[in-house]
Amino acid sequence: LPEQGIPGAKMSVLLVAAPTEIVSKYVSLISSLGLEVVAVETEVLATIRALTVTNTTSPKSLLVRIGGDTTSFTIYGNGTIFLTQSVGTGGTAITRSLVSELGLSLAQAQQYKEQQGLDEAKLDGKVANAIKPVLDFITLEAKKVLGAYGSRTQTDPVKQVILTGGGSILPGIVPYFAQSLNLETEISDPFSSLNLTLEQKQGIGQTGVMYDVAVGLAIKPT
Repeated sequence: LPEQGIPGAKMSVLLVAAPTEIVSKYVSLISSLGLEVVAVETEVLATIRALTVTNTTSPKSLLVRIGGDTTSFTIYGNGTIFLTQSVGTGGTAITRSLVSELGLSLAQAQQYKEQQGLDEAKLDGKVANAIKPVLDFITLEAKKVLGAYGSRTQTDPVKQVILTGGGSILPGIVPYFAQSLNLETEISDPFSSLNLTLEQKQGIGQTGVMYDVAVGLAIKPT
């Protein structure tokens, strides 16, 4: 909040909205299961909570959440969201590109995507070449978000990129984003704040990024 007694003091407000029809469907579904809805929250807020609950002093970061049908871009730091945006392209677009370019079934495309990804040494780089146009579009949108934020402030730049969501389970995606955006890049660990056994960690493996929203909702104070 603005400090009291300071003329012209301002504050930034983040407005969050969701279509009533979609919210109603979720509420109806949960209620039909005999459960009580205690809160409704966007994916971005839940994800940020999962990643910052034990580290509220994280450096200014660009969170890129690659979901099935959408990819969201969120700039945050010190537990605060400064800018968020989304586009209607995600992991499904990568799978469909593989189906179209290589003539694969959906199941085969998913397998090639997760096992070979951007490794140009495999299949003469055919899988990587089919994936890159989709990732190029996503990184282009990321650059736009970084540019929009940079136009607001020159003193507190974004220092790193955090990839999350099921679409980020892609071999070679970290160096690809690091090179494209010229920023340190890493895969998120939504479970870092939870006390898990070694067996549990091994069971989760690299699929942990798929549960970022679930973890964030589970640890939400009630």
